[in-house]
Amino acid sequence: MIGFYAHCLGLFVGSYEEDYGYVTLEVILAVKPVITCNDSGEAVEFVIDQETAFVINPQNQRRSHKPLMIYTFINKVLLQWGWQD
Repeated sequence: MIGFYAHCLGLFVGSYEEDYGYVTLEVILAVKPVITCNDSGEAVEFVIDQETAFVINPQNQRRSHKPLMIYTFINKVLLQWGWQD
């Protein structure tokens, strides 16, 4: 799994009420941004919205702006963390 995390730009963790949040921790340790939902359980406990993760509300019906916001967030975080292609 380390190889997958090393080559991704970020990871979406969309589990519902996850008990442990291991995947979230693994991605953070790989220095990659996380996209998660505010009802993802422990995954939300390990992240800071707009800093280490983009936390979305899956119940929000106005999603048309989300892809651009997520793309912008990932690029911002990767630049802050010194990641270059």
